[in-house]
Amino acid sequence: MPDKVILARNQEHYGLIDWSEKVVVPFIYDELCRYTENFMTTLNKKHGVLDLNGKELLRPEYDFINEGPHFFITHKNGKLAIVNHQGVRLPVPEFDSYDFCCRQLYFKIMKGDKVGLLDEKGNVVYPCIYKNIDCHST
Repeated sequence: MPDKVILARNQEHYGLIDWSEKVVVPFIYDELCRYTENFMTTLNKKHGVLDLNGKELLRPEYDFINEGPHFFITHKNGKLAIVNHQGVRLPVPEFDSYDFCCRQLYFKIMKGDKVGLLDEKGNVVYPCIYKNIDCHST
């Protein structure tokens, strides 16, 4: 089945249209690209996310967005946050940096020189009290 919307560009900007050429998302974005299960947007050097139907999940207000299999890690004004694919910010502890681990099913989070682990829903599996955590499948 083809996608419900089609990424298109007019003279200057990107938007989304449906198969009858009706505009679904206005042609306002400087950049718009398909990324896994969403569209990443750029407007005035800020990043956001649209779902595959063109619904805005994250407004283009972030410095950077990294997409995981079940959530996004957003970077804004030096702060990191985790937002699920429905656009809801998850109530996770503050952290300084992160890395995907365990086949992207978990996030290794760092706070200072300590490491913790979050699951795919943003739940704390291990708090940031460890020197290192490595995930290995058995």
